[in-house]
Amino acid sequence: MRTIIFGILVIIGIISLGITIGDVLSSSVICDGSYWVHSSVLDQNETHGVNLFTTDHATVDRETRITNGVESSISASSSGVLGVDEYLNHLRNNGQLDTPLCVFDIQDLGSLNRDEVSVSGLLHNSTYVSSRSDEVNAKTLANTYINGSGLILIGKKSTNASAELNELASAHGRMSIFDSVKFGDE
Repeated sequence: MRTIIFGILVIIGIISLGITIGDVLSSSVICDGSYWVHSSVLDQNETHGVNLFTTDHATVDRETRITNGVESSISASSSGVLGVDEYLNHLRNNGQLDTPLCVFDIQDLGSLNRDEVSVSGLLHNSTYVSSRSDEVNAKTLANTYINGSGLILIGKKSTNASAELNELASAHGRMSIFDSVKFGDE
């Protein structure tokens, strides 16, 4: 009996150690009221922030994973209001910068690429699904699926020393949108 209790305590300790390390943040919520969540990752090469709120009957599944970069996924549906504000900013140096960036150092950012993806909107009786992935000094991937009605604004931008790629899209009313971004894939 003591061996079983000891084994259970060891498993609980390992699980709690994994949670406190913070490599994965995950939640799954079903509610019949209101729900609000904010999560963010701030690093020397990336910023990823999400604000999401719902009213009425809603289902929200989300996960943020830190591996060789940041990966996140959100799946939310609500019979009432669904508010979304998601932002990703990623610096890629493509192997041209030998030392990591420091917030307080003055760097020549001419050799860096900066990728930005943002989605903001207020939806009703809708579904919102997104996945974001950025690998350290590599590519930025973002997929967004929206089905429902409301107002949504999607922005994408990639900048390097010699060029800038920029797109801003807005939709209102009934919509079914699939938006995909791939920056930095050689």
